[in-house]
Parts: sequence; C-alpha cells; structure tokens
Amino acid sequence: MYKLFCSNEHVRLVSANELHDLISAVSYGCPKCNGDVAIEDGVGLTCPYCGESAGAETIKVAYEVMDKGCPVCRTPLYVSDSNQHVKEVWEHLTNEVCPHPLIRNQRIDYWEGLVHFCSSDEFSSIYYTGGILASETGYFGKPAVCLTEAPLGTWGEVKKAHGDFGFVFDKRTFMKHGGAPAFYMPESLIVVQKAKGFAEELKPFVNLVRRDNSKYYDFRHEREWRLPKNLFFNEIAPFAVVLGDLTDEMDWHAIAGAVVNFGTIDNTK
Repeated sequence: MYKLFCSNEHVRLVSANELHDLISAVSYGCPKCNGDVAIEDGVGLTCPYCGESAGAETIKVAYEVMDKGCPVCRTPLYVSDSNQHVKEVWEHLTNEVCPHPLIRNQRIDYWEGLVHFCSSDEFSSIYYTGGILASETGYFGKPAVCLTEAPLGTWGEVKKAHGDFGFVFDKRTFMKHGGAPAFYMPESLIVVQKAKGFAEELKPFVNLVRRDNSKYYDFRHEREWRLPKNLFFNEIAPFAVVLGDLTDEMDWHAIAGAVVNFGTIDNTK
C-alpha cells in the first residue's frame, strides 16, 4: 500500500493499482482540499519493455514523469508493482509451449496430458499456493485432486462446468506420484464389492454411474483422473497452463508469473 498525504495532513492509503490510476488522472488533487499530494517514500515508475525506471515523490511529478515516458525507448511508464504494469509486461511475453510431447500421432481422441480446470480466481490462488489442494470427492467422499484427460480441442463442455483456466500435467509424472484414472461402477456392483470390502487405496478413485432415468448420475464424459493427496508443483510441475478470457480485473501478477514459469498451451488447437 502507498500512503498519500497533503500539506493539510489529509492522509489516504491506496493500492498500487489505485495509485497508477490516480497518477494517470491529470487534475488529481487531495479529495478534501484539492492540494498537491505527496507519496510517502515515493513511487517507482517502470518501463515494461526495457525495465528502465524513474522515481517521484508527488502525484504531480509522477504524472510528469509518466507523461514523458521511458527515457530509453519512449514507451509509457507504469507504477512498478501495479496490475497495469504486470499486464503490459505479460502482453509482450511469448512463452507458448508446444503440446507435441503429449500428442499421440493419429489419435485426436487421446493424449498424454491432464488438465485441472478452474476459474480465474482459483487459478491465482493455486499459483500463489504452489499447488492444488485435495478436496472430498467420489463415491466415498475421499480427498483427491481432480483432473480431466480430455484432449486438446474437446474442452468446451468441461470448461463450462469448471472454468476456462487450467494447469496441464503429463500423465507419466502424475502416475509416478500416485495418480490414476477414476473408475465408474453401477450401484449393484458397488454393493457387491462393499460386501467383500474396498481397499482404502482404491476408495478415492471410485465413482458411481447410474443410467436410470429417475436417478441419472453419470460423469464419464469428464474422463476424470485423480490424485489422492495435495498436488504441489515442487513435486509435480505443470507442463503448461491454459488461459481463458483475460480482463483488467484479473490478478495479472499470478497470470504473468504462471506464464513465465510454466508457459501457455494453445487451447484452440
């Protein structure tokens, strides 16, 4: 947060994003007395292209510096830790990952990838956490992380259900850490197996499938895989990330960080 104050000691705390917007407003003054506004400890303004930076101690000076642009490449300057700066940096990054290692030749219905789809807010939270936390799921309500093996070009239905952002993993690494496909059983078979006893290790992977019209329950179309524990990136690193529609309100620090660290995969292919 930045502390703003005027000569009449009116004080206001603002975020980096808010400060950037205030500096961009030519006529900004103290909202109470319209006096010039100072920035405690100053603010850094940075070029998203070359990294050149300049400092300012007041809103007025900051605007003048921002208006002149970068002294090296003459492009706009941004408050260094603002979403506006991170977004501009990200838009000039090119880090697309080729999906070829996950593709099986002549098999458009299958690939070696797995995707955990989520909303943009969940995407940011996962990135900052450094992993995906397991939650109760399946017939027995056991904790697991859920993913889909739906291949590129077939994600529309599952993205509509879970979100259009995601983290991609390769199956080989996923299986080495205990991941496996979920399996689906009709209730009659589950009853028979429960009488004999389910191994505890199997319970996180069991799903019910019911085709009765009155009690329809069938999620086989999600082609689900599960990991019966938390998935941490220092153990199972993402192969790439999937990005949905991007807006100014999103957390661009998380989006840019994920793109730089993992790369993106073109989800239109």
